[in-house]
Amino acid sequence: MKTNKPTLTPFEKAEASRTEGMQRIAGTIIASSWIARMRALRNAKIRMTAVERSQWDAAIQLAAQKQFERFGYDA
Repeated sequence: MKTNKPTLTPFEKAEASRTEGMQRIAGTIIASSWIARMRALRNAKIRMTAVERSQWDAAIQLAAQKQFERFGYDA
């Protein structure tokens, strides 16, 4: 059976593409923010606290999980 899928206008296609693009780069943004934080701490010769490290770990794991759920191994 054929499903009646609505045809998207060019504007709707562009919006969907932008949304997908933002979802794809979310994990990359979190990882780059973590790297920047690590560099700042290393330059200041300060160790990251255990609480902050666990928060970063949770954020990175959640981003990786959501990205895998949305895009699979393709991401």
